[in-house]
Amino acid sequence: MRLVLLTLGLLLATLSALSAAEPENVASGKIQINDTLKQVPKSGIVTDRATFEKLWQAFRGEEALPGIDFQKKLVIVGTVDGPNLVMLNPKLEADGNLKYVVGGTRMAGPGFGYRMVAVDRDGVKTINGQPMNASAVHGKILIGKDLPGFERNALEIKLFEYDPLLADVSADLIDEVVIDDFSHAAGKEESVPFELGKDFQPRKDREYYITAFVVAGANRTHVGELSREGRINKVRPGNDSAEVVVTLRQLR
Repeated sequence: MRLVLLTLGLLLATLSALSAAEPENVASGKIQINDTLKQVPKSGIVTDRATFEKLWQAFRGEEALPGIDFQKKLVIVGTVDGPNLVMLNPKLEADGNLKYVVGGTRMAGPGFGYRMVAVDRDGVKTINGQPMNASAVHGKILIGKDLPGFERNALEIKLFEYDPLLADVSADLIDEVVIDDFSHAAGKEESVPFELGKDFQPRKDREYYITAFVVAGANRTHVGELSREGRINKVRPGNDSAEVVVTLRQLR
């Protein structure tokens, strides 16, 4: 009898954990213009009202915006190619991992299908095994005191995602930071903190790198390099090692 009660208790605890993330359908539909997909975060996760408002206007036009409290909920956006219906049913596992898979029907044609569901934040620690609120990459740009001075240029820092198995496919831009009117005084050591991909959920089957350039007009005058070996500035988003130090050097 004790074994039966214990088993029943574990089952009820598991069902309770799953019910905490019971999804609420927000919207679904089909869109023929693929460019609209640019408004969907790469992670498929929306955690703030400003991002959701832009996405909603792109997908639903002037339709009234749902009153979602992003302090308590997050929105998962699933898309599939073609004019298809989307299947999306996230579940909260006992360890706090919100797990979901996007599926859909298989009708050929233009555009894409989408579904948005809202899920309670309570109890969610990770999403598909990745930290929920960790910034993808954060660190600083180092400008040495020996670097000649310059005035009123622009500093551009970008985060890219690519598939390591597809050499002939270009990388996707995930996020960028642009600092206008960027200057440096010779003989002074400086550092500029940066953060890229806030709330971005990196994929395990993708790799990532950052670029940093100082730009004067149409010309790149300086490049940023990580203090490690390698031809590109590879980073590991969502990992403690994602705090990076990028050293600026002059291009010749």
